[in-house]
Amino acid sequence: NRQRLEYLGSDRWRAFLQTQKDKGEGDWADYWSGAAGYRGGSFDVIAGDFQLRSGLGLAFGGSSPRIVFPGSFPKPAVRTGASIHTSSNERSALRGAAASGRMGKLEAVAAVSSRLVDGRTDSSGSLVRIYDDGYHRTEAELARKNNTGERLGVLSLGWEPFDRCWVGALGYAGGHNPGFAESLAVSSGASLSGGMSGGPGYLSFELTATGRGQGAFSALAGARISGTETALLVYAYRPDYRAPRFNGYERYGGRDEQGAAVFQKSALPARTWLSTAFHWYRPWSAVSTVDKGHGGYLLDLKADNGIIKDLDLACRWRYRETERACPSGLDAVLARERSYLAKAMLDWRAGGGFLLSADYAASRHHPAEGGGPGKGEMLSAGAGWQGGGACLVRIQSSFFNTESYYSAVYQPEPELRNTGSFHPLFGSGRRDALLVRYTYAKRLSAE
Repeated sequence: NRQRLEYLGSDRWRAFLQTQKDKGEGDWADYWSGAAGYRGGSFDVIAGDFQLRSGLGLAFGGSSPRIVFPGSFPKPAVRTGASIHTSSNERSALRGAAASGRMGKLEAVAAVSSRLVDGRTDSSGSLVRIYDDGYHRTEAELARKNNTGERLGVLSLGWEPFDRCWVGALGYAGGHNPGFAESLAVSSGASLSGGMSGGPGYLSFELTATGRGQGAFSALAGARISGTETALLVYAYRPDYRAPRFNGYERYGGRDEQGAAVFQKSALPARTWLSTAFHWYRPWSAVSTVDKGHGGYLLDLKADNGIIKDLDLACRWRYRETERACPSGLDAVLARERSYLAKAMLDWRAGGGFLLSADYAASRHHPAEGGGPGKGEMLSAGAGWQGGGACLVRIQSSFFNTESYYSAVYQPEPELRNTGSFHPLFGSGRRDALLVRYTYAKRLSAE
């Protein structure tokens, strides 16, 4: 369960507070976060829990190319900035203060953070892993809860030499207590990013390097012409590159990887939109040194159709093929792992503020080790009501039956704000979700 309270004092002031409890946790408010922010004419200040954004997300925040979805385009590189943390992802926030200022074509951002995270140490007392799932259910999970200190300082400078053209440089330094084992330590780094736009197109990039001499690169180009939007993303992570633990999502991006993703969305006759996403990825180094997927591709298609006014139908089909290392005697051989997903979604704005929805999904997973495919199915129904803009109520029930975690179906929940609201449904059972949100005088919001 989650509870959120937000206050908008004016166009300049904002405050936010949230608590959260995951299934199986004993503490009603196992996780909490809060912050207050002020936006001035030439400066912004945040105190509390915040998130940094910079470039294409290689150093701080931002989505990873491993999260590919048709119809959802990667965002162009952004100038470094801070925002109040409102996500349900428990380890994606920094805790401290951030300030930014602007003067003509120059801008600067400074931030400091000191927080506690969940860590595991080896026999020598060195930190070997940080857990960012936020779960505190078992004795082992409770033992490592908030047992590691993390500190960070960030400074960023930006310059806009021409209209719609900018460049930025960022540096950060930090550490943990207890410290990381030497082979895992990443405590400092730098990033160079930039972007430009004109007419229907845009181009942006980011190049980052860590204190261990490893780096990563990403570039994005896109355009929208005559009802068709297209984007190309290319990226490369050098071997042993580790995204900083600060506000990043290494587990999605991976290391020792290079690839490209193409996104397209086109308007068709009969109130129809067709969206396509294709992602290709390969390891940078030799196969023998890679500890994750050894390359593959993903094809994801989605069609949206406005059948009649206020009634929308969407159909999605996804295919992923990945090479995995499977034991064979004294060596490992590569084998192909395949998975499929088909999903249909129906939404109806019934009038009077009422909303109705229904989803059905079927998945198949063929493991690289061989054997029969794992199957999964999900049926979901939802309803909602919004009265006068002040009150919103949404309910959703999802029934699922899957044979393995790898054939799980992901279903977004009504309070969707971020990836933390997507949950893998595996095994057999039902998951219910209820969202109640009330806004008073357009300033105070509780949910």
